[in-house]
Amino acid sequence: MLLGCSYSTSNEKIPTNCNIFDPVVTDLGICYSFNAEPVTSMLTKSSFKNAFQEVYQFDLNESPIELAKGAGDNFALKFLVYNHRYQKAASETKPFKTLISSQRGYFDALSVSKEVKFGFETTYDVLPTEVKGTRELQSMLEEKRKCRFSDEVHKKDSLFKTYSQSSCEFECRVHKAREECKCTPWNFPTPPSITDPIICDLYGNFCFHKKMRNVQVIGNCTNGICPSDCEDIRLNAAWS
Repeated sequence: MLLGCSYSTSNEKIPTNCNIFDPVVTDLGICYSFNAEPVTSMLTKSSFKNAFQEVYQFDLNESPIELAKGAGDNFALKFLVYNHRYQKAASETKPFKTLISSQRGYFDALSVSKEVKFGFETTYDVLPTEVKGTRELQSMLEEKRKCRFSDEVHKKDSLFKTYSQSSCEFECRVHKAREECKCTPWNFPTPPSITDPIICDLYGNFCFHKKMRNVQVIGNCTNGICPSDCEDIRLNAAWS
């Protein structure tokens, strides 16, 4: 689907190497990311993590975080999407979904992603804001500071070994959907205690994704259960 990609280069010709994208887990299933923290470094040991690494041959050493060499068009990430092989007619073409997030905040693709139509050039202007937590803040009780650091994972049998608000809300919704539908789709993680997960059939998949999109479920998982990140890089993106 990706015909060409480039990053941090002044060369206007787009190279054909798109190995800069890695698979990640989101609430839409498995997507591909650039410059995100590898999901395998965030997941706790589980049957899903083992299968994920085996299928995608994922190597943490091959996916270092790229530091921006500058700002502006010459230093932008560019990629060309080609969908001709996937469509029967122009009227059947589905939009391409894109998400701009922090390195650990890519799980909520369902509500945050933007649909990009084929046949058009789309540009994102991104303004980052860094949030830093001081030692004095870390010494305060969590109930008082109302945020959580990445090493503060309190839930037993958690999907993740590091904390982010995005992963916490994702885990909450996955848990509620799994409890209701009695199964988990093959492309969604399960906690370490579930060594032989029940994989959803067609009906189970429909049930699971419906629950993941349920407004009440989303509201219950965002209403005070998962505090904000004490340290983060928040991105404000405008697109045209």
